[in-house]
Amino acid sequence: MYIPKHHVHVPDALLSHYKHTHTLHTPHTNASFPPPPPPQDLLSALLTSVDDTGVGMSDIALRDELMTLLVAGQETSAILLGWTAALLAHHPVTQQRVVGELQRVLGGRLPTLDDMR
Repeated sequence: MYIPKHHVHVPDALLSHYKHTHTLHTPHTNASFPPPPPPQDLLSALLTSVDDTGVGMSDIALRDELMTLLVAGQETSAILLGWTAALLAHHPVTQQRVVGELQRVLGGRLPTLDDMR
């Protein structure tokens, strides 16, 4: 898949910000220091992961992983929405039920991000 270069700067900026605000994991050799807690998010897991030789991901490998996840997530959502629209178009009774529920829940206003939670 071709990804235009001008879109790559977003993960680079994210990576740069994250690396400046978080400490990368290094193996502890002193028993008086407990190991860090396991990562609680995907980006931390990628940043702290090491291979069998103890080497972490390079910045380029990390950026490539993030781009893969970003593109895959966007593509999956787009496909889901496309199929939803196609199926609703082929089932007008169900489409009317969905429209009725949206009108009831939203009361004529546009949906917001809070409506997704």
